[in-house]
Amino acid sequence: MPKSETGRVEAFSDGVFAVAITLLILTLKVPAEKEISSKVSLWHLLVLQWPSFLAFVTSFITILFIWLNHHMVMRLIHVNNGNFMLINGLLLLFVTLLPFSTAVLAEHLGHSGSKDGIIFYNGSLFSVASMFQIFWKYAIKNERLLGPECDKLEIKRIDKQFKIGFILYSIAFVSSFFVPIISLGISVFLAAYFTAVGIFSKHS
Repeated sequence: MPKSETGRVEAFSDGVFAVAITLLILTLKVPAEKEISSKVSLWHLLVLQWPSFLAFVTSFITILFIWLNHHMVMRLIHVNNGNFMLINGLLLLFVTLLPFSTAVLAEHLGHSGSKDGIIFYNGSLFSVASMFQIFWKYAIKNERLLGPECDKLEIKRIDKQFKIGFILYSIAFVSSFFVPIISLGISVFLAAYFTAVGIFSKHS
């Protein structure tokens, strides 16, 4: 299959990532004019939305770096097949779930449904991480989809990086059943970590 065909897969995926990351803004609500008074300012109402801002930023960064890593993997792939397209589609399925899980977390964080909201949110992140692992492992299995010029050392480096991310998201999800706030902190930390890594590394 020509490289142009893998380009079509990447273009479609880019569109899905763009929609998912745009939908995240819907987790933020504009305070109504009637809520503002001499005792309650607009700034105060915005500050009260800190769970929504936290969830929005964390999910935005997460989807951003999923997209960057997806681009990096697609750069290495020169052959495509039906199974790979199906796996890529399932990855996108879980990516499109993130705006909803983000909205659930933003709505219930700090309230009675906080623990369940965190479990659902971290479960969504874990699902994406798991599916991305399958996506990556299938791509490099027997080097069936990779171009002949791929650097094996680079493949090992990327594999190690993805494996660490998967392990940390697994820890965040499991710990959300026992220490939900700490587990959410792990997810927030991962978003900050990916930002730092992205600043000091290059994605071609």
